[in-house]
Amino acid sequence: ALSDDTMRIKDCNNDLFSEIEKTLKTETIISNFIDIELREGQITVLVKDKKNSKIIKNILSDFLYNRFKFKIQILESSHSIDIISAETSKNLIIDYCRKKLGNEANTTKFLCIGDRGKYPGNDYQLLSNEYSLSVDQVSNDPYSCWNLASTGNNCVEATLEYFDAISPTGKKTFKIKL
Repeated sequence: ALSDDTMRIKDCNNDLFSEIEKTLKTETIISNFIDIELREGQITVLVKDKKNSKIIKNILSDFLYNRFKFKIQILESSHSIDIISAETSKNLIIDYCRKKLGNEANTTKFLCIGDRGKYPGNDYQLLSNEYSLSVDQVSNDPYSCWNLASTGNNCVEATLEYFDAISPTGKKTFKIKL
């Protein structure tokens, strides 16, 4: 349930994120072009001038990966760049749900919905699962991360379309009719 706070994002590797934040704020080649927000479990970077977005993202990625090898992931959402621990994954929610289900976990399948299924999108790991739908970018993997929304529908509209297409067929089952 959404009220279950046992899945709260933990203050993951705060020393690492503090060091990254300090590095980004003091490195003038990058600091003048971005805004930085230290959050619980991640650093969010916003590029100030969207027309420079691609080059800033490339510089930022190389710069950080070279300094913090194997410690971080750099993912993109539609509005920001997210720097998270290498150990963090949205797939942890599936592990959590399987654990909650106990004996039923091995036969239960989960439908995952997200927006950025193509690497380095922030949902690429989640949407690499067998039953996954994207409301925006899809990966090149033909076995997952499909976008079945109507032409022209994306993001919120596509999500609502998916939800409208889902009908319960039993206590723990449903069907999708698009």
